Amino acid sequence: MTKEKLYYVNNTQVPFDALESQLKSELTHSPDAFIMLRFDNSLPIQDLVNVLSLGNRLNSKMIIATAKTK
Repeated sequence: MTKEKLYYVNNTQVPFDALESQLKSELTHSPDAFIMLRFDNSLPIQDLVNVLSLGNRLNSKMIIATAKTK
């Protein structure tokens, strides 16, 4: 998720209202798949929670990728 609140699944932009169905479709193709969350740190934590909730509903494994602080 970018600071402009744009969502991407495998480098393809997806609107938030289609995010859950797109993730479900991707996860169906591979039973070992997981969701890697890359999240701009300037966004409110609630935005991250909203995406985590989608992954939770899909019973998906999730990883939050972070950048090193300078």
